Amino acid sequence: MKKHAGTLILAALVGLAIGTQGALDLSFAQEKADAAKPAAKKNSFRRLPNYFGQAGLSGTQKEDIYKIQETAGEQIASLQAQIETLEKKRDDDIRAVLTEEQKKKVDELVAAAKKQAEDRRKKKSN
Repeated sequence: MKKHAGTLILAALVGLAIGTQGALDLSFAQEKADAAKPAAKKNSFRRLPNYFGQAGLSGTQKEDIYKIQETAGEQIASLQAQIETLEKKRDDDIRAVLTEEQKKKVDELVAAAKKQAEDRRKKKSN
């Protein structure tokens, strides 16, 4: 059993590192999306869903759709913010379980994964 315990711990740490990497990538992507929001916020709900524009909608129907989109969009944005908060809390709580040595190891694994991904991106673009 002791022989496998080390393997299980390493697997858990790698899984955590990969999960943390995903969270880091998502938060970076979200920051980029948030930076673009202010300019597009006002008119972001002023677009009809695909194919609706070809259905012969009246002006009133279009305005009703825009209002529905705006209300739903605001609710969705609120829920997305809640999800981000919960994900950060989850990640912080998971990290709090680790010892300092384990945190250092996870940080090293994450840094190595980031470097490897960056190297792949550079290689792909060349």
